[in-house]
Amino acid sequence: MRAAEATPADADTWAEFRHALWPDQPLAELAADVHDFFDKGTPLIAAGFLAWDGLQAVGFLELSVRPYVPGADPVSAPFIEGWFVEPGSRGKGVGRMLVEAAEDWARSKGYTQLGSDALMENVASAEAHEALGFRTVELLRSFIKDLDDVT
Repeated sequence: MRAAEATPADADTWAEFRHALWPDQPLAELAADVHDFFDKGTPLIAAGFLAWDGLQAVGFLELSVRPYVPGADPVSAPFIEGWFVEPGSRGKGVGRMLVEAAEDWARSKGYTQLGSDALMENVASAEAHEALGFRTVELLRSFIKDLDDVT
């Protein structure tokens, strides 16, 4: 198995992994972001990585560079926006390979930290982060108010 930075030839595979992670988003929109990244660059994506088991892609990790990352010093850092490993490939070091590829990319750009997050109820993700050396720096509860509601 290996992890490598995605190439334009990987765009459709990368988009399919994005859709597996974010199934509520239309595949066409997720694919457009990836194609924009390769065609002209986008502030949404700084780098993408795919994990391969032979010729089969089994996972992806996507980075942005956020101007503010909780706990980062300085406050700007690469941030894991998406990280997904096929269920049949989990527990085999695929996620670790992807994070290590992201760490190498970040170091090559002069960064000293890497940020990420997980939903509070996603215990498996939190455990995976902690197993790879991430530490919790902030817990957050998000709110929304529909402005067209009259209450």
